[in-house]
Amino acid sequence: MAHALRPRRAHPAHRASAALGLLALLYTGAPRAGAQAVRLTARAGATTVDLGASTAPSRATIARVALIREIRWQPMRAGLSLGEIELRAGVYGTAVQAIVVRVDPSRFSFALQQRTATNGMTGTWSLDSVAPSAALAMNAGQFKETGPWGWLVLDGYEHRNPLAAPLAVGLRIDTSGRLRWVRPGGEPAARHDPTTAFAFQSFPLLMYDGRVPAIVRDRDLMDVGHRDARLILAERADGILLFILTRYAALGTLGERVPIGLTTPESIVLAAALGARHAVMLDGGVSAQLLVRDSTGAERRWAGLRRVPLALVATPRPVH
Repeated sequence: MAHALRPRRAHPAHRASAALGLLALLYTGAPRAGAQAVRLTARAGATTVDLGASTAPSRATIARVALIREIRWQPMRAGLSLGEIELRAGVYGTAVQAIVVRVDPSRFSFALQQRTATNGMTGTWSLDSVAPSAALAMNAGQFKETGPWGWLVLDGYEHRNPLAAPLAVGLRIDTSGRLRWVRPGGEPAARHDPTTAFAFQSFPLLMYDGRVPAIVRDRDLMDVGHRDARLILAERADGILLFILTRYAALGTLGERVPIGLTTPESIVLAAALGARHAVMLDGGVSAQLLVRDSTGAERRWAGLRRVPLALVATPRPVH
């Protein structure tokens, strides 16, 4: 979870993560106030692309063709492929790995899965909860101690009302299993759509129709220098979905537990460089997790540090 909604006591896993983060700072050098979000470069294949320092996507889109062309996509199954990008972020060139899953939504049916403890609030979902039939799974949306944040519809039943927030956006899954974006502020109207089977909200919204919300660019209103692991959902203009997981890369597998990664502006630039027209953060911390399975059942997984209450899962549509 990226943005704490209220203070809470440190969980043992969080304390361990903080300790690893301190070690990482010693490894990379302490961040300099006001100077963390100034540079992002990406290496895909044999090409290194300077994505610039802008919080808006306009400069990044110039380089996106070269970046996309150089990604070595690994086909996992029809309509689903996996790519990796090496990133260097900020004034210290922090090493960050980006895992990018490219999905043709016409080949998959999406659904939400809620899994909580007997108290009905504490999240218990992890990658170990994923059914064998799933091709793709990840945690869905920000959360707090009382469960998922914001609007929640499961199997056509609304469990939670939409919440209003400057950078929140709704996503719904219709009865055909198609994932659809709700225009910012459009949740009150969308909640009455009879075709909605599942729905949730997340934040911060990084861009909608290629435009970055003004608040994201305002350093007085938002902490644009904070670095952490990120899980991003994006959609290109052609309807292809991108799921982007970014994590600290300098300590190998230990880096998965380190709360260092991209800033929010850098996340916007990366999403724009990958051709996104819409993008929202599903998780902004080390609870971010992702699983991808190929057609033989072999899987790639990137586990999170803690269990969560809600997951987004995709299963292949039947071939006719």
